[in-house]
Amino acid sequence: MTGNKVEEWNDRINSNTILDNKFKSNPFDVALIAQLKKHKKILEVGCGQGKFMSIFPNITGLEYSRKFIEVAKKRGVKGKIYRGDAFKMPFKKPSFDLVFSTGLIEHYNKKQKLVNEHTRVTKTGGKCIITVPSIGPDAYLVNLMRETVYKGTKKYDPQYLGERMKRKELKELMETAGLKKVVVYNIGIPVRGQPMLILRNFRKSKNKILSLYAFILHSIAYITTTSIFRRITKDFLVKLFSRKYGHSLIGIGIKRS
Repeated sequence: MTGNKVEEWNDRINSNTILDNKFKSNPFDVALIAQLKKHKKILEVGCGQGKFMSIFPNITGLEYSRKFIEVAKKRGVKGKIYRGDAFKMPFKKPSFDLVFSTGLIEHYNKKQKLVNEHTRVTKTGGKCIITVPSIGPDAYLVNLMRETVYKGTKKYDPQYLGERMKRKELKELMETAGLKKVVVYNIGIPVRGQPMLILRNFRKSKNKILSLYAFILHSIAYITTTSIFRRITKDFLVKLFSRKYGHSLIGIGIKRS
């Protein structure tokens, strides 16, 4: 992993910020937005390209990548974005009712220091939310993708994607940082499939049997996450398995004096 080294990411540009409805949206986004609606003064650590800032004007962003800040501003986000290091945030006092980050701490070895800093800038009685990728069925599909499509490249390298974590690990990090009443659970799509990507790379794959196996599993996963399937089944599978096998972990804690 990258330790404390802060790098500017410029190769993860994604303009998809619209949440059309519950069947097209990831349950992770829906759950987090429900939390954001409850607070007035919010800080997003590692705000990236302004996905959540484009929805909520009361979010202040902290981001290190100049490219991401540029993209966020082009989207017309109304909240202020500070360029800074998440290990040493440019806020002297606890100033925010809610501090959150998505897909950040898993990219660093010294996660505790990052979580401590999240807590430091949270007001007493305020809430801290941290999300990371989880260990589960989705991780298995990612490993298959790494072996059949991206083998030898950085695209699906563990350092690039970040370290997947267990509930216990995230809870311990948050409690050690001084957060109370910490709750951690899975959220998101249980399995996300990319069968066409595997199919397009089938010829150059060195292991055709593994590629075929991956294609079948990814196809099943893909079908269960399409908006049509979710609508027909009334989102039954996602609702049933998201809380236990969702691709992300969400940790929520309260800062007490």
